[in-house]
Amino acid sequence: MEPSNQSALDPGELFVHESGHALAYDALGIPLKSCSVFTFADSKLDHGSTKSNADGPPPTFPSMCFILMAGPAAHMFVAGKPFDVVANRFYSDFSFLFRKFPQLFQTDPAAASMIVKLRRFAETFCKDWVLTNKQPVLRLAISVQSNLISPGHYELAGDMLNEAVLRAWQSSAVALEANIVRSLHPLLDASVEVSDDLFPWLNNWIGRMRQDTTPA
Repeated sequence: MEPSNQSALDPGELFVHESGHALAYDALGIPLKSCSVFTFADSKLDHGSTKSNADGPPPTFPSMCFILMAGPAAHMFVAGKPFDVVANRFYSDFSFLFRKFPQLFQTDPAAASMIVKLRRFAETFCKDWVLTNKQPVLRLAISVQSNLISPGHYELAGDMLNEAVLRAWQSSAVALEANIVRSLHPLLDASVEVSDDLFPWLNNWIGRMRQDTTPA
């Protein structure tokens, strides 16, 4: 199905979200494989996926935090959707880190603290980055939304994706891993207070993460 109420110059929020991920990968020099959005009659089932090529060393933890939080940051600050309104759209980004770095989420309090810190990272460094690169994010989102390959399945992959990324940037991306580390480490080292009022969905997320990673 077509994204509801979206024009060719007004990409849907999930396209913006996946564009944030894709440009973050590219800005770190990590080759991209595909950028996809899947839409359904029930919009609650809509989801996206951005994949890198398997070649080369895996991203560091700070880089992975940036890549995964760039999507929510684009969703919030480019597409204009408040975190708590669309938090369920971000679950897969947080749970990916949970699966990749389980040592950081061993206890429920540690998991809660890490989720809060990652949200702060999305709302600070990643916010500034996506707003600085708002036009590239929108350009790539429009390119993905313009390439419907089957009903409800939009995707750019391989050379088509690489060319769209180059067009989106319209200039070379700036190396930024050192800046990510400088921004992220103080957040990770800080103590945080986890408020039930601020994060009413937090225990649900942690329970889902543990269930998703428990062998059958």
